[in-house]
Amino acid sequence: MRLIALLAFGLVAVCGTPAKPPPATVQSVALKASDLPKGMVLCGLSGDIDTFLKGAPANNQYATQLQSDWNAFKALGAQQGYVGVFANSQTDCHNAFTSSTSNLMPLVASMVVRFKNPAAAAKAYTEADVQQSQIASLPGAQQGAGTGLSKNSLTFGDNEQSQSIFFGYWQNGRFMALLLATNIGTKPALQAAQHVNSRIH
Repeated sequence: MRLIALLAFGLVAVCGTPAKPPPATVQSVALKASDLPKGMVLCGLSGDIDTFLKGAPANNQYATQLQSDWNAFKALGAQQGYVGVFANSQTDCHNAFTSSTSNLMPLVASMVVRFKNPAAAAKAYTEADVQQSQIASLPGAQQGAGTGLSKNSLTFGDNEQSQSIFFGYWQNGRFMALLLATNIGTKPALQAAQHVNSRIH
């Protein structure tokens, strides 16, 4: 027994206590290609949200919505934001960001925002104008723990023949996240949101 205790002590001395992971950032939390169906690629405009919005064409529906959300979050104390957009090819990335694009294609747009503390993030979740009440009233919407994301969360998913749409919006700790996916299926889209959420610590 004494030998076992000495060996155990030696292992602790050599290995030390496990190092804490570095604090999560918007980049480390952000949506990744590995979260999505195989073959989707990161669009070139992805990155810091202000840079993204400066580079996005005017009047694009996705960029316009993200601009609105980002303005709301900044007014509520957001410190940093990151946008990731994924499509099946760089050509699709380009087509998605032209005002003439009308047909839905497999596309995922995600925004991650960091606030100074969890209280500010929770306040933003409640107060930001992302049409929560309208979305929550739709068939297929879920709120709270049932989403598989967090207590403060809202999801909506709808599959119709070959088309699908998914919206996820949630707060976890200092972070807020939003994910909009078209035509990848609601289940893969929800799983992508859950992967993003799992990296928040």
